[in-house]
Amino acid sequence: MHKRILSTIVAASVVLSIGTTALATPSQEQLNQSKTNLSQAEQKVQDLNTQIQKLDSQIETTMRQKNDIDNQITKIQKNIKNVQASITDTQNKISTEQKLYSDRIRAMYMNGKNEGYLGILLDSKSFGELISNVEAIKRITDYDKNLVSNLNDAKAKVESEKQKLSDQKTKLVSLNAENAKKISDLQTNKAKAVALSNQAEDEVAKNKSVFDKLQAQADAEKKTLLAQATTASTSTSTFVSHDRGGITVTNAANVIQFAAQFADKVPYVYGGTSPSPGFDCSGFVQYCYARFGVNLPRTTGEQVHVGTTVSSLQPGDLLFFGSASAPYHVAMYVGNNMMIEAPRTGEDVHITPVRGYSIAKRVN
Repeated sequence: MHKRILSTIVAASVVLSIGTTALATPSQEQLNQSKTNLSQAEQKVQDLNTQIQKLDSQIETTMRQKNDIDNQITKIQKNIKNVQASITDTQNKISTEQKLYSDRIRAMYMNGKNEGYLGILLDSKSFGELISNVEAIKRITDYDKNLVSNLNDAKAKVESEKQKLSDQKTKLVSLNAENAKKISDLQTNKAKAVALSNQAEDEVAKNKSVFDKLQAQADAEKKTLLAQATTASTSTSTFVSHDRGGITVTNAANVIQFAAQFADKVPYVYGGTSPSPGFDCSGFVQYCYARFGVNLPRTTGEQVHVGTTVSSLQPGDLLFFGSASAPYHVAMYVGNNMMIEAPRTGEDVHITPVRGYSIAKRVN
């Protein structure tokens, strides 16, 4: 029958040092709040930078639209100029045709004594010549009327086109005035966003400074604890495991020192029992104790039934969270109100201040 050996305390001064040293260590709540403040400030900067990027895109798009409209206005102005030239040309043609019309009338009266249609008709020498002159005058006047009418129609059409172009130009100019105002408003909003972003970046710097200071204090505490654990490695609480090969004795400081090498390096992995790919909480505890011959059950619910319940903590004690009879998480006490754990998905093994546990067990 296996004998059960109770733990003994040696090197009391070392253990006392580990248990009573109190550094100005920030609480986990302080670290979490500082980290939250930093994350919120960083998110604010990111949101403002996203807003600035959107404003830049809107400014660029509006400026491109404005430039396109400017090009359209230039093209329309050129067309108006061409149309105006066409109107002037048509007006010149009308004047030329009116002059030709008068010249033809004069040419019909060879002696030049009479002017106009009536004179030509009165100078007719016979009835036949009268009829002939009437028909000739009619043809000439009809032709000239049609020609002038066509020219006037062409002139009216061109003037109508000019008016349409002018109307289009007016609308485009009005639209570009709106675009110019929109660009001005966007640039004003961008300037405000940039100012807010600069302020937010200042807040990030301040929050980062606070967080870095708190983190540095926490890291310094971890180093102190590890140094204390190393100092205590030669003499501290001892444990006995009942293995098939017999009784194996090891010490708590060695377990903690061994566990600490995985801090901030090995991730939490559900169901994990080794450094690669990672540990879950109970797998981490089992692995560290097994390294020194202490065989613990696999799950948190089984580990809570091992050892002796204690109220005064020593390095190596197991801390359970949740129901004392059916806990959901386990960690190892390091000393100085700190513990080491494989916390949860997305985080690495880390040393952190002790929080509200339900029961503590000392392996024996």
